[in-house]
Amino acid sequence: MAELRNRDEIYGLSNRISLTLTHFAKGAYPVFSATPQALSVNRMLGIFENPNGAENFIRCGDDKLPLIPGTVCFIPAYLPAQVRLDDRALFVSIQFSLELHSGVELFSMYKHIRSEYRPELVARLVEIFDSDRQLLLAVELRKHVFAFVYDMLDGSAETPPDLAARFAPYAAVLDHIAARCTAGMRVAELAKIARMPRETFTRRFTADTGITPKRFLDRQLLRRASELLRRPHTTAREVAAELEFSSEFVFSRFFRKQSGLSPGLYRRQYRP
Repeated sequence: MAELRNRDEIYGLSNRISLTLTHFAKGAYPVFSATPQALSVNRMLGIFENPNGAENFIRCGDDKLPLIPGTVCFIPAYLPAQVRLDDRALFVSIQFSLELHSGVELFSMYKHIRSEYRPELVARLVEIFDSDRQLLLAVELRKHVFAFVYDMLDGSAETPPDLAARFAPYAAVLDHIAARCTAGMRVAELAKIARMPRETFTRRFTADTGITPKRFLDRQLLRRASELLRRPHTTAREVAAELEFSSEFVFSRFFRKQSGLSPGLYRRQYRP
């Protein structure tokens, strides 16, 4: 008689995966970032018109993506990239985070931009954007993002298969950062929660996760600042105060260093 087997580790991991959509837009938005810009979210651009061809592009290092109609371009979270879009390039834009633990972005280790020719997906996203069936639209949008994410993960070795296990020993640290992340948080504070000397914690965290605690903290602070800047009617001065920066100037300098954007430009581009 066949035995009933239970893959509890799979549904357990599935339940920890958190998809958060932060942006869904359609149309044209002229932009040219002379310096690379890095956002705390993943970016999908589905191109459906581009009359000026090679004049528009996405570049990261030596990688350059032509914006061919029917193509979906993908820029991973925290990866600096230059984007060139004129007023005749039409696209559907989706921004999202996909986390295994709080702050552990699935694509945070990706070092390359990618594109796939997916004309059916682009056409469907254009079609459903104006739908008045909001609940169905919301569910279908998540379905398409998850399907695209699956293809990205299945076709790449850049996300370690044991990423969740690498961060698992630091669950208490991750929860603490998620609840209290401010400019005043220090690595020594995290080491205390992990019950290790600071040097030991830094060495083990870096070896286990592939990122230093300081860099991880900076990314979480950028993510939190970006969330606050997207709130309606919130100023950079208010965000600086809430995140305990010593001044708006210090906050703006941090945000520009991490993202390549000033807080004001980020608000204009990405606030709903």
